[in-house]
Amino acid sequence: MPSTILNGPLSVTASADLGDLGPNEGEPTLVPWQWYYHLPSFAGWALILLLLILLKENRNWQAWTILIPFLLLTDILWPWIELALFRQISFSWHWLITVWTVMWILSPWLSRLRPIIAIVLSIVIAAVFGVAAQFGVYGGWSLPCNNLAFYGVGILALLSAFVLSGQRCRQKHHPRRFMVYLVPCLMIGTAAGFLIVFCATARVSSFPGITFFGLFVFGVETLLFTAIWYLLNLPFMILAFRCPLYRRRLYEILRLPNESPEPVADNDEVQRTSS
Repeated sequence: MPSTILNGPLSVTASADLGDLGPNEGEPTLVPWQWYYHLPSFAGWALILLLLILLKENRNWQAWTILIPFLLLTDILWPWIELALFRQISFSWHWLITVWTVMWILSPWLSRLRPIIAIVLSIVIAAVFGVAAQFGVYGGWSLPCNNLAFYGVGILALLSAFVLSGQRCRQKHHPRRFMVYLVPCLMIGTAAGFLIVFCATARVSSFPGITFFGLFVFGVETLLFTAIWYLLNLPFMILAFRCPLYRRRLYEILRLPNESPEPVADNDEVQRTSS
């Protein structure tokens, strides 16, 4: 529901092209609508703003630039993508972008922990947020589980891709190198996520077996969602490579070497300078 609509009642009319079978539009139904029904859609904004205000590492203008990719992906680009392609995963798209923004905001705190603890804690934070969002929107597990599946696979793909790409770039790091390695690493994480979802939802007794068509569909879905995760993460990476604060956070959380270390003067230059 657009946030410009405040109080109702709203008139809802069902329409379908029935041809000669009957009228194309049914009788309008009045639905009461209150302004506070919009509040769940602003929960992500409230959480991000709260973290930016409370954490002292984020009390500067560079930290607040994280709102640029968040606003771009949730309020500018996504409505058009949703209209054309992925209406059924609208909620999980917002959950994923919100929790990924939260990870960037919390990265100074996570970077102080041991890598394995930081990874586990990131998964726990994402899981808690996903469950809270599911209950906040749907009130339980009864309504579509594909939202949580999309969200869970996205989190697993992004986290694993960052860890694997960081490992590959540990000795020699460059933004282009990192972004190139991110593609196959996202593909591995996406495939692993789909396998976990399948094993968690499919009955062992009804396992269909491996077929060529099944492998083809699995490969197409993996490539499609790899592209989605890559494009979702791209605005954050552009910010990280352009903004000194988030570039430093990226290096610290992945334990990457400095891209441009300070030059060390040789002994002859030092002697000339001292003389």
